[in-house]
Amino acid sequence: MEALGAATNIVSLVQTVVTIISYIKSVKDAPRERKELLMELRNLVGLLESLQDLLEVDEPDHSDPWKGAVKQLEAHGGALSQFKHALEKLADKLYPTHGFRKIKQALLWKLTKPDLLEIFSRIERVKGLVQIALQEDATRLAAAMNMRMDHIVKTNEAILANTSDIRQQIDLQADDRMRMEFDSLLDWICSKADVAEHHYQYQAHFEKHHSDSGRWFFDEPKYHDWVSSDPNPWLFCPGIPGAGKSVLSSTVVRELQKRALPVAYLYCTYSGRSKQSARHFLTSMLRQLVHISGAPPQNIEDLRKRCEKNDKAPSLDEIENALRTIVTPRCKGWLVVDALDECDCNSRKDLLNSLHNLVSSSSLKILATSRFIPEIESWFSERNANVVEIRASGADIEAYVRSRQADFRSSIRIDAQQMDSVVAGVVAAASGL
Repeated sequence: MEALGAATNIVSLVQTVVTIISYIKSVKDAPRERKELLMELRNLVGLLESLQDLLEVDEPDHSDPWKGAVKQLEAHGGALSQFKHALEKLADKLYPTHGFRKIKQALLWKLTKPDLLEIFSRIERVKGLVQIALQEDATRLAAAMNMRMDHIVKTNEAILANTSDIRQQIDLQADDRMRMEFDSLLDWICSKADVAEHHYQYQAHFEKHHSDSGRWFFDEPKYHDWVSSDPNPWLFCPGIPGAGKSVLSSTVVRELQKRALPVAYLYCTYSGRSKQSARHFLTSMLRQLVHISGAPPQNIEDLRKRCEKNDKAPSLDEIENALRTIVTPRCKGWLVVDALDECDCNSRKDLLNSLHNLVSSSSLKILATSRFIPEIESWFSERNANVVEIRASGADIEAYVRSRQADFRSSIRIDAQQMDSVVAGVVAAASGL
């Protein structure tokens, strides 16, 4: 009866294998590994059926060590039992709710490379044990089964290492794909060339900044309030030509960046008037803030799809709405606009109206510089903007001149007292320039 019981268990395993074979065969558009898996399973069925025949024709013999070894092979917890359990787990993983009944549908997308590596390893293990059993070599069969646990541990370690490598590759591929999609969205919002103009102006002006200058502005209470607590979103900074407004704008941007605050910057220029429209400014601003966020809100993705479907560019209202999803009451944003006076009148009017709309419905804070232009001054006055005039302070001018005194002394002979006189004269003559 023991041989018959073993044969019965083998029959059950063969039926499980055959069932899985039939489902795998019915899968459409399966990967090339399917052919190899089917071949391995069919070979295993042949070996199992041969062992089944051998058990059924042999007479029971309790003293036969081979029969004892085979009994251990098919017993609960033995190699065949473990393999059958692995097949059932594979079925459950393919479609946990319905198991075998849904395996052919789920294999299309849930049978991963680690799954295949594990099942191939188990098939080879079982095939090896069955082949030894068919040779009726009890000693080799017992030794092979005793090696089972070490083999399983090593196999699992190999599978885990392979799985880790695969996950790393998948993560890298996913990161590359997401980065490409993100860059594509940024380019749709605004071209790199357009936003690069503002970055170039920012860099060029910041390079002119002297490290010890401008501290008076950052110590200004109105500036502190604008950055932090003051609900007033506007800080207007007018100044005479040559006062250093653009250098100060770039320095403000750098200070905010040091504090890891989301800041965008726009530089109006006489040379760029022809293309610096309100749309240009707003899309440049949107691209910068989306880039800083690292993950655009879904509604911006949706806006892109709608516009591409209708073959149109987003309207100013749609751009403003997109900006509102970036700058929310919980996620503040800062904007520095330099040289408003250099912007075309119509473009400046449209830009300021859009900025007013954004400030009224978001947590955006805006610092703007300009020459003393009545129209611009009046606009900010109507909105109760805080005002800080930009002037080169005596301390800034003195620090700059003294930083260059080595140049003076290399061309003319001058002592410390004479240098003090030179510095005082330059400071007096500068008049805020």
